[in-house]
Amino acid sequence: MPQVTNIELSSLQRRAFTLIEVPVVRKRKSNAFTLIELPVVRKRKSNAFTLIELMVVVAIIALLVGILVPVLNQARNHAEITRCAANLHQIGLAWQYYLEDNNYTFSTGGSNGSFFYGGKEPSIASTQFAGTPLVLNHRPLNPYISMREKDEAWGEPFHCPADRPVIGGVADGHTAYDFFGNSYMANPWLLGRRLENVEYVHSRVLLAGDYQWYMSLFASSVDAQFHRPEDWLNILFLDAHVSFARVWPLEEKGYIIIPYK
Repeated sequence: MPQVTNIELSSLQRRAFTLIEVPVVRKRKSNAFTLIELPVVRKRKSNAFTLIELMVVVAIIALLVGILVPVLNQARNHAEITRCAANLHQIGLAWQYYLEDNNYTFSTGGSNGSFFYGGKEPSIASTQFAGTPLVLNHRPLNPYISMREKDEAWGEPFHCPADRPVIGGVADGHTAYDFFGNSYMANPWLLGRRLENVEYVHSRVLLAGDYQWYMSLFASSVDAQFHRPEDWLNILFLDAHVSFARVWPLEEKGYIIIPYK
């Protein structure tokens, strides 16, 4: 038997290994797990409010109302005061024109002439007391009120926009404007007198004002308050200027009701 050298053995080994080389087995891709795409189920969005959302909205609205209502009321009150003051200023000018044409003598009008110096017709009082001294010398200031300052009927400048039903007195349950035809009561101590009899500075002498001015001084049981705050009112003075103030106490304010000594 021939001998095999180491070189030949190595060559044979390589051949043997070559001959017995095992091919790489690739793992075939399995189709056992197929990814199935399922349809996405979307939750439908509701357009309705939830209870909590509704409560939040209600709370916000309530908060806004709580803030805005006092502001709006204050603005309305201020607008009424301003319009009322404009009315009284117009009446003050009308008195000046009337005095120039009537020998500087204030009109009279019976015991209630303090209202019948001007205003609308008819009124409850003028109808109820027709033909009596209560309503003599009807509305002498009406012709002196500018047509631009009134509506179709006489007397709109004599109507305070804040005039509210009176509590107590002859006009109980009615506004002063509806009952007397005039929201503004004139100073009864001036009516029927001459201007030269006034012994005080005209800017301090009270000529007219909201109905409440007389009630505050002489008939506290009657509530004829127009404006807020309480006991504040528009006052017309003899020089035709208007002031929004408290009429009482007179000593502190320096107002003059009885203009002669």
